[in-house]
Amino acid sequence: MNILITSASRQVTLVKEFKKALKKVSPGRVIAADIDMNTPAIHFADDFRITPKSADEQFIPFLLELCGEQKIDLLVSSRDEELLVLAGHKEAFEEIGCKIMVADEQTIRICYDKFLFCTFCEENSIPIPRTYTAYEEVKYPAFLKPRFGKGSKNTFKVNNQSELFSITRAFKDDFLVQQYIDWKEYTIDLFADFEGNVISVLPRERIRTFGGESYVTKTFKNEILINESIKISEKLGLVGKNAIQCFFDGKYVKFIEVNARYGGGANLGFRAGHCTPEYLVRLVSGEKLEPQIGNFEDGVTMLRYTSDIFVDNEKNIFSGDGVGKTYCIDIDGTICTEDAPYEHAQPLQKTIDKVNELYEQGNKILLFTARGCKSKTDWSSLTKKQLESWGVKYHQLIFDKPYADYYIDNKAIDVLDWV
Repeated sequence: MNILITSASRQVTLVKEFKKALKKVSPGRVIAADIDMNTPAIHFADDFRITPKSADEQFIPFLLELCGEQKIDLLVSSRDEELLVLAGHKEAFEEIGCKIMVADEQTIRICYDKFLFCTFCEENSIPIPRTYTAYEEVKYPAFLKPRFGKGSKNTFKVNNQSELFSITRAFKDDFLVQQYIDWKEYTIDLFADFEGNVISVLPRERIRTFGGESYVTKTFKNEILINESIKISEKLGLVGKNAIQCFFDGKYVKFIEVNARYGGGANLGFRAGHCTPEYLVRLVSGEKLEPQIGNFEDGVTMLRYTSDIFVDNEKNIFSGDGVGKTYCIDIDGTICTEDAPYEHAQPLQKTIDKVNELYEQGNKILLFTARGCKSKTDWSSLTKKQLESWGVKYHQLIFDKPYADYYIDNKAIDVLDWV
């Protein structure tokens, strides 16, 4: 199975989780795409592409060609503007065998447009903060937010009419004016299958946010939040991973908005048992998933931080884990199969591709083996011929690895996690 993640941006953990899910469920590749080369996630995928902007008329033709060429089975976008475009072309992608994690176009439009969202909620008896239709009706303090917007940009608490008029004149945004709610804020990570059946729900408290994303957040198992989020999901017809935001005072819920995509805080869910990338892979593989409502670890706190990647523009390589480092890699059981005579060993191509990639990026590759350490047989000639025939790139081959039943090392990496 092959997966394409568009607007990959900083979704490094999402790329890693999909790669992990493929190893567990169905072998394949994760391709990351973005309009900008200077984006971290593309360096952690198996491959990457630079795409046109979603407003470009070539955006959909480009993706259709890419999905057909790379045999993409699942397309996941993490950008609201893209979702609107993709939702209107779902059938075209399904005709070439590609599922898109996106709800119907009208559902996405409601989630994207906060005025439509408020109207939908009022018509369906979904609790939200009071939305004022006339400035003279506003009770202060009130809250201003753009009709179209994300990341908490241009949102304001206003204490009187003078502040309200000053802000609305200063900005070009089409604002919504709502009741100011001083309750704790929560995000409910909800996952539904392609038919809209809710599979899992994970509420989390937004303890500290930056740019609209949770940087300190904690899982919170609460039946009211879970049940109310299922109701809004079923009425909206949500599909895939969604981030439902709300206020909650311990008894009553007031919904704010729905982001019908992966957000940064979703990483906490992966750690707490809300394995939505794996759910998607299983669904696309043809499995029917049973609901996992409430099946996650309560009270897990995520403290997000940034990490750096340094790009060598001349060699087009990156370092986050670090280019220019030395990798010491075993041969039997890693580069090739084991538990058979050495001359019958078969290459493990996925590991070899990873080793060669590290070699090309400027890292030092040391291959080591315990061949002959116990029997005192010289296997150097055979081993060198095998490595050459398998196309393995390396700097040094070491034969003085001592024989042992187990090797324990504080810098060891499991090959299944590594590749």
